[in-house]
Amino acid sequence: MKVSKKVYGLIEGVAIVVLMSIVMSFFMMWINNGFFPGFMFAWLKSIGIGILIGLPAGVVGIPLIQKVIHKYFTLK
Repeated sequence: MKVSKKVYGLIEGVAIVVLMSIVMSFFMMWINNGFFPGFMFAWLKSIGIGILIGLPAGVVGIPLIQKVIHKYFTLK
């Protein structure tokens, strides 16, 4: 499927935020609380909160970081 560069960047950012929310919330809960009854429900809730917070930050932050990197660094 062909998409514009802007849409591609948005899809990429959303995918990164979702993946990072899943992985980080699991390990943070596991390290801080261990496995406990209700772990799965608490983890799913944590994923949702992570996505709600991370999505706006990622959609705004990733393009800004890319602009700064492209401004100061070039490929060989």
